[in-house]
Amino acid sequence: MRFVKTTLALMTTLVVAAHPVLAADDPNKAAIKARQGYFSMVKFNAGPLFGMAKGEMDYKPELATHLASNLAQLGGMNTARMWRKCSSIEQYKQTEALPEIWAKPDEFRKREQAFKDAVAALAPAAGNGLDALRGGVKDLGKACKGCHDNFRAE
Repeated sequence: MRFVKTTLALMTTLVVAAHPVLAADDPNKAAIKARQGYFSMVKFNAGPLFGMAKGEMDYKPELATHLASNLAQLGGMNTARMWRKCSSIEQYKQTEALPEIWAKPDEFRKREQAFKDAVAALAPAAGNGLDALRGGVKDLGKACKGCHDNFRAE
């Protein structure tokens, strides 16, 4: 019993002591990490779809449906908190986000919506044959390129 009380007291002390450290975390760095995680998931799911569409890997309807569904779920996320002002490559070298994201917010939202629309259309089509997958992947590629060309550093 004494061990449990001592362990709980130690854990409480550590949490209380760590609180100022946690509060001092840079919210812009957290947003950058969230963006990077988000786009890692996009790449993880889109990569095989692009590979199937290009003939670099076998077309598997069930896998294509699964991956496209994951992308649609990612596209359905509200990502606004990940796009904090002053979290561009000008302030943080660990990001590729250009300041144009905040200088041209309407254009950025338009590009973001193009991605959301592309993955929403791809999800029901991906498992309906290679031609259907290729059409959806083509639209997804255009959406990705539109954002990368205008809002992402090389």
